[in-house]
Amino acid sequence: FALYASLRYRLSRVQFQGVSFHLTAPISELVKISLVTFLKNVISFGFLTYKTLPQRYLVLVNGISYGGVSFLTSIDTQKIYDIHFKTWLLAPFTLGFSRTWFHTALMNEMIKNMSCGSLHFSSTFSGFDLFKLHVGNMFIVFCTFGLGMPYALQRTYRFYVAQLQVHGNLDELKTQDIVDFAENTGEGLVDVLGDVGL
Repeated sequence: FALYASLRYRLSRVQFQGVSFHLTAPISELVKISLVTFLKNVISFGFLTYKTLPQRYLVLVNGISYGGVSFLTSIDTQKIYDIHFKTWLLAPFTLGFSRTWFHTALMNEMIKNMSCGSLHFSSTFSGFDLFKLHVGNMFIVFCTFGLGMPYALQRTYRFYVAQLQVHGNLDELKTQDIVDFAENTGEGLVDVLGDVGL
């Protein structure tokens, strides 16, 4: 719940041309999907991640809006099955780093199918690009005894933003800025806890 509140707060503070982004994905649905997918991943030794990870991402992405205009995306899991199967088999022999190529295929596929009104998106970063990012982040966190985690997260955000390409005319979007329901971190957390009766 705290992670969800933190993500919602950070996203609400992102603005473009004076218009804010908002996360309205229902926390109850996200928790349910997270628990179910976790159990499926454990039982299948991670084999079903090509189906379970997209389910979580879809709830989050489809719950984001920009000035009242919703983001939408979809993922054809069959298109990422081959790379998933190969990297899943190689994972024990590569300390899990082979899965970087699977996550690359998953993210590129999801971004390719993403839209916001008349806008469409694309990205073409490679598995090696993401591999270098992860290794660099691990090195930073390890060498700073964990103190470099905020910088590693910032590097990750900047990486994805730099790789994202937007297609379409932003002026055609009919947006309106919405007063956020979480004015600060504490209130954002209170909202989430309130959703579950705490």
